[in-house]
Amino acid sequence: MVLIIKTELIVLFHSLLINAMMKFKIIIATLLISISLNAQDILSLEQAAYFFDNELDIPENTTKIYDLNNTLDSFIGVWSGSYNGYLIRFTIYEERFLNSYDQIEEDTIKILYTITDLNGNISVSSNQNGLSAIHGISYSSDGFFELNLYDACENTRKIYVKPEVAQQNWSVVGAAKTELQVIITQGSPQGITSDPLPNNSQCTSTADYLPNGAMLILNKV
Repeated sequence: MVLIIKTELIVLFHSLLINAMMKFKIIIATLLISISLNAQDILSLEQAAYFFDNELDIPENTTKIYDLNNTLDSFIGVWSGSYNGYLIRFTIYEERFLNSYDQIEEDTIKILYTITDLNGNISVSSNQNGLSAIHGISYSSDGFFELNLYDACENTRKIYVKPEVAQQNWSVVGAAKTELQVIITQGSPQGITSDPLPNNSQCTSTADYLPNGAMLILNKV
């Protein structure tokens, strides 16, 4: 009887020891990852996305967020499609800029756009007075890039874009991403379309053509 109890105690002790060792290894691995991230001043887009998505502060000594894995390559190019009777054309570029808020140099994207009617007449363009490119904010772990669109009427939009493989090519290994998912959300609730400019002319609102809640699919040209 005593022998059985001793054997059970040995087995229990061995099990507890194994569990303790596993927990210790996990703690050590977590510490090593943390030390590694804190020791480097460059984060990849994916590493930065982990911090942003989980509302965590990035390591204090981070000075650069770079596209180390060439993630932005699939975004770059010309994309076109139609929505609500208008033709929409996005030209996406990669750019590197210094974030003046936290002094971090970041790789991001910007979009130049043209929206025309079915006859080819330009309705609105990023080249028009009071308008500008759509500027990237951050990359997220789900593959979307968030951008800000400001128009001359202060009616801003948040735009999310994500390159995807066309449905007919889902089964093709290594198929190119030839479709761009575009999601439009309200950027500024106080924005009012067609506020008059100081010279009493009417402003041009891109938001009129990219309404809140719109979902588009653009094809790579």
